[in-house]
Amino acid sequence: MKRYGMFLHLLLTGLVGLVFAIVGESLYHLLTNVIWKPIGVGLYFALFAAVILGMSFLMAKLRGDYNIWQNREGTTVFSTNYKRAAIAIAVVFMLSGLCEFLYDTDFNKPLRKKSITSYVFLIDDSGSMGGDRGSDPEMKRVDAISEIMEKESKKTEFAIYRFNDQVERVRDMAPYKKGETYNFSPEGTTDIVGALRRVVDDIVSGELEVGKNPRILLLSDGYADSDIGLDEVLDDCNANGIIVSTIGYGVSNPMLKEISEKTGGSYSEVLLEQISNLGDAMKNAISSNYSRNLLSDRYVKSLDILYMILRVVFLVLIGVVISWIKQKCYCGAIDHTFEDVVFFVSISFCTFAAILVELLFKLVPPLPFLIFTDIAPRFIRILFCVLFAITPGYFWKDESGKPARK
Repeated sequence: MKRYGMFLHLLLTGLVGLVFAIVGESLYHLLTNVIWKPIGVGLYFALFAAVILGMSFLMAKLRGDYNIWQNREGTTVFSTNYKRAAIAIAVVFMLSGLCEFLYDTDFNKPLRKKSITSYVFLIDDSGSMGGDRGSDPEMKRVDAISEIMEKESKKTEFAIYRFNDQVERVRDMAPYKKGETYNFSPEGTTDIVGALRRVVDDIVSGELEVGKNPRILLLSDGYADSDIGLDEVLDDCNANGIIVSTIGYGVSNPMLKEISEKTGGSYSEVLLEQISNLGDAMKNAISSNYSRNLLSDRYVKSLDILYMILRVVFLVLIGVVISWIKQKCYCGAIDHTFEDVVFFVSISFCTFAAILVELLFKLVPPLPFLIFTDIAPRFIRILFCVLFAITPGYFWKDESGKPARK
């Protein structure tokens, strides 16, 4: 018997990682955006481990190295192997969930959730909001502000800006007074960047006194006329610790999502038919923070070196467990000594993948067109899954040179 097909073995196992990554992208977004992130990330890696486990079984069968997973040595051995597989997947779930929990912890500002000193509402008042066919002809977005502030402390101050192609402060910073009204008149186009620029400038200059822990909520029902100057205003937000949460009202808005993610706020969408829930959505958005996860970009740069180290270390730890799974699955009748090669080569690929994820998220800029902003992160996750799945191995040839199974 002769070994052959080592490159083919690497290629086939990498292909499994590619298929999982492509199919799993929609699952990834569901798990990381809808449910609690440690649970979601844990489930994602557990499913990945299960796929790798199944791949290892299949590759063992193709090699003819399958007897350990067949019932040749009695039911006890057979059932024990499957119990080990289940335990291994559970370990991956718990480990990756714990790593995500720690990675998502804000070590820089443990008091970030302390009492909010002020609110700033930056509300779209363009022409698309008004009229019989407008997004909000009954001014529910304005009523929602009063709904929020009625429930806040009497000492909590807030200001309101309305914007279209112009920006106007319609309420100065002050505590809420029951029954007060605000001047809104929908007209014009939508200049999101200019509106945010005005608020940031007012805060930085001291014209708008917001205290030590302000929150900004930006709500819009449409797309911006231009994104010129967006990077600069987001840099100023980060330099001055300004958190901006955003709501896409009746529309999915990539720019609003980018603004919230890069300033440490949260992004949410409210459908027009869900207008009765607008107040709750605005309250949740303005009081929430952006949360990072192990396989996404890290926009908020505070303690960046710490989180860089944490991501690499955590992904390597997960890789060690998955490499151990591969090693145990490879065990069979032909060549037990190859187990160590499987383990150490797999760890090497996993370590490389962990480092590469961190480097690529730092080095690969988002594409300039808003509809393509998620392409680079998808590519990085796909590459990560391919490297994590790669497993060294080989097939066999008999004396005549034909493929053989032993």
